[in-house]
Amino acid sequence: MAYVPKVWVLGEVIIKADMDHLETQYAEAVAEIDPATKQFDIPVAYDTSAAAAAAVLGNSWGMQLQALDTVCFQEFRVPHDFTALTSCVIRVLKETSNNIDWTVNTDFSADGEAYNTHSDSDTANAVAMVNTFRYEIDCSAAFTGLLAGDMVGMKFTLDAMAAGNLNILGATFTYS
Repeated sequence: MAYVPKVWVLGEVIIKADMDHLETQYAEAVAEIDPATKQFDIPVAYDTSAAAAAAVLGNSWGMQLQALDTVCFQEFRVPHDFTALTSCVIRVLKETSNNIDWTVNTDFSADGEAYNTHSDSDTANAVAMVNTFRYEIDCSAAFTGLLAGDMVGMKFTLDAMAAGNLNILGATFTYS
């Protein structure tokens, strides 16, 4: 039996689905993806300092850190299919051109364990950033001993910045 393309009519628009063409496009797209690597985004949860505020820059929302030692927090659970961390990056948008120093602290544990069964950190100094540019700050070193199912609390601290604001947009967790 020969293949007959499906046709749908939506108002004035006619859609014709050629399944052979779609299957070829799908196979090409899947071939470019590493099925062993997965990722998810983590939103900014909140901050505790008076020198931080929610900010919109262009069409991006984030937590705006305006002074030294301001912090923001993120919370997530490690997926059940986690075997190894590929990377964890904090996504930021800088409002002025200068260097920053930062620290990420983590506490993580399994259900039924103390929240700080595992604690770790990562830090960097004199990280150059340009006004209105987006950056991904790699903080993967702050997750030593992480296991599937662990609940993670993560704190980003702005340790030093000459001037301006740093907008924390969220984090991206990539794993296999």
